[in-house]
Amino acid sequence: MAEKALEHKYGKGHLVNSARAKTPPSWYELSSGKEVLYCQWISSELANHRFYETFPRNTIKSNAEKVLEHIYGKGRLGNTAYGKIPPSWYGF
Repeated sequence: MAEKALEHKYGKGHLVNSARAKTPPSWYELSSGKEVLYCQWISSELANHRFYETFPRNTIKSNAEKVLEHIYGKGRLGNTAYGKIPPSWYGF
């Protein structure tokens, strides 16, 4: 599923590293001092279940919405924040 979303966003390619964690792993190189955009997605298709994702710092929120909708179905952004460490609302 992640591969499909990344291909939709960036074009053809393949996964090299992947991880599921609250803080970005050391290999997750980002612009602006490794800050990321933390997002909460509230899925209207899945009984308002909340999903959490990170994006590179320079990601526009509307682009993040498109990717999240592609992965998790219709819904809306909940909390969002830019930072080096995850905010208190960000969880699994």
